[in-house]
Amino acid sequence: MIRFWGYPAEAIEITTADGYILELHRIKWGKNNSQTTGNKPVIFMQHGLECASDNWVSNLPSQSAGFLFADAGFDVWLGNMRGNTYGKAHTSLSPDSHDFWKFSWDEMVQYDLDAMINYVLNTTGQESLYYMGHSQGTLTMFSKLSTDQNFAKKIKKFFALAPVGTVKYIKGLLEYIAKFLYPEVEIIFDLLGPGEFLPQSWVTKLISDWVCSGFIGNDLCDDILFLIGGVESNQMNKTRTPVYTAHTPAGTSTQNASS
Repeated sequence: MIRFWGYPAEAIEITTADGYILELHRIKWGKNNSQTTGNKPVIFMQHGLECASDNWVSNLPSQSAGFLFADAGFDVWLGNMRGNTYGKAHTSLSPDSHDFWKFSWDEMVQYDLDAMINYVLNTTGQESLYYMGHSQGTLTMFSKLSTDQNFAKKIKKFFALAPVGTVKYIKGLLEYIAKFLYPEVEIIFDLLGPGEFLPQSWVTKLISDWVCSGFIGNDLCDDILFLIGGVESNQMNKTRTPVYTAHTPAGTSTQNASS
């Protein structure tokens, strides 16, 4: 997706202290600043729940944060948490086993952020970086900064998009579930046990290719997204809905989804 628009792309695998293998994506420069020398400012972008690094580049270059920051002269790094499309490998565990999926955002805070941020800083030779998080990507950073003062020194500035401090004011179907069905939903997750929750699959690809690509289907998919996440936003590029649904949901664990 990055190379499609004429930008350089690197995919790097890193390993967390507890053995999860995560893939980072890097946009080292923009279209018009490839000759820039010296240390460039580094920005690290972290996705939200059921998302992945490709969310930062799923719009047109003029509308995607990953491309915009690269064109502005930043060294752009896109992170991925364990359990999503680019985080489904382990040094000893198989994603087919229940043990692989025994994690929540607590482990992302404890292991994933350390592994990713430390790798980026070591690779770029910088002491700190800019961090942009969305949704769960803000929750994990809020938690990390509040519990690890040494880590806090590595974050130059933290930009929180749709920050998660409480779910009290959410709208849509999630609001209904949180208010009226929470005990029952928790029981269902307990019965399901550790496992994968809403990954990319042939079903989501079929929906993207055959339902969301048509004129009527496009509006239908938009309505489903708004039903789940909240009321319609005029900031959404509806022509890109088939792209969004092709990459999202990106998967996580049932334990993380219920926490």
